[in-house]
Amino acid sequence: YKVAYKEAKSSLWNYQFTGGKQDCSIKKLKKKGLYEIKVAACRAGGGENQLTTGNWSDVDRIYLSTVTGVRIRKGNHHSLKVYWNKDSKAAGYQILYYPKTSSPSVEQNSYRVMVKGKKKHFHTITRLKKRKKYSIQVRPYKKKGGKIYTGAYSKAVVSKVK
Repeated sequence: YKVAYKEAKSSLWNYQFTGGKQDCSIKKLKKKGLYEIKVAACRAGGGENQLTTGNWSDVDRIYLSTVTGVRIRKGNHHSLKVYWNKDSKAAGYQILYYPKTSSPSVEQNSYRVMVKGKKKHFHTITRLKKRKKYSIQVRPYKKKGGKIYTGAYSKAVVSKVK
C-alpha cells in the first residue's frame, strides 16, 4: 500500500510504502497536530522498479490528541453525567455511547453527541434505559478551514443507569 499524509496547512503530500503489510507507523507527526491521510493499493507493473497505484481512498482528517480522565457520575432519572480532562487546543468533543452488550460499530445501537467549546469538560446524557449498562468514550475534535479533524477515542468507561 501507498500511504499519503500531509499537515492540514500544507499542500505538499508525503508518501510512505507499507511493504505489503496492512499497517505502518509514520514517525514524523507532531503531537496535537492536524493531518490528512489517504491510502492506495500498489502493485508492480510497467517497467523495472515501477509501481502501478490504484484509486486513492477518501481523505481521513486526524487530530493527534486523545481525551484522558474520563469518569462518570450517575445523574437523575435515566441519565449519566460524563466528565473528562480538557484539551486546550480542541474546539469541542464528541461523545460515543452504546449499550454494554453491543459494539460501537453497530450504528443502530450507538449514539454520538457533539459538545461544542474547548472550556466545556462535562456533559449529561439523558433518556437512557433504566438498569442498563452503557459504555462511553470521548474524543476531541478541531475545526480548520470548514473541515473537522477528530482525535482518537478514549478508553471505554462503563456505568449502570439508576
